[in-house]
Amino acid sequence: YDRARSMTDLSGIGATVKDIKFCVVIVLVVITVE
Repeated sequence: YDRARSMTDLSGIGATVKDIKFCVVIVLVVITVE
C-alpha cells in the first residue's frame, strides 16, 4: 500500500513539474513574440 501510494505521489509531482515547465515555455514564447 505504501509503495503504491509513493508511486502515485511521484506521478503527481512529475505531472506538477510538467505543468510548470509548460507554463514557463508559454510565458517565454509570449515574451519573445512581444
